[in-house]
Amino acid sequence: KIVLTTPAYFGNGWQPTGSDWSPWLGSNSRLVSGAIGKPLLISGWNLATRSAKPLRHYVPAGSVYFFEGAESPTHPLTETPPGEPDGGQSGFGGFVVGGWDYRT
Repeated sequence: KIVLTTPAYFGNGWQPTGSDWSPWLGSNSRLVSGAIGKPLLISGWNLATRSAKPLRHYVPAGSVYFFEGAESPTHPLTETPPGEPDGGQSGFGGFVVGGWDYRT
């Protein structure tokens, strides 16, 4: 299981664009289930244009994803919204990895 410790952005709401987790978890990963909190709405202010940045929906910290066949991620579990700096370097997509046994 993977628990988000900071909010994460995904182009497809609660999951990555195209529902493809392989860039983080390898090609053998399969999402089994998730416990996802209400979307966290994040915006900001663009100093260069003196205007508001778009309001985006982020998966909140504390959300849990359960996978089979997944490798441990080596980089932040987040995509970057269009026109924004790298989400992982900005502190989004932090996580902890734990095991789970669905057979018990």
